Amino acid sequence: MIYYSLRVVLMGRNVRHIGSYAFTECAKLKKVVALSAAPPRVQPTAFNLLPPDAVLHVPADAVEAYKKHPVWGRFASIQGVE
Repeated sequence: MIYYSLRVVLMGRNVRHIGSYAFTECAKLKKVVALSAAPPRVQPTAFNLLPPDAVLHVPADAVEAYKKHPVWGRFASIQGVE
């Protein structure tokens, strides 16, 4: 099932993998929070058709790791949180 009205996703510290098409076509998704210090494994199709203004929030000391990641780095905005 695709959740077209999903706006925010919070992924806990223990999330290790995000599967194919997990958030595909979530046109209203504006905020993704990933609390893991290391970027979880993620399939390239997990965030297909993500809105261009969606923001990824990650631990402040992990921003560069997420930016360098081939999938997570696709977010136009990656911000650190304490």
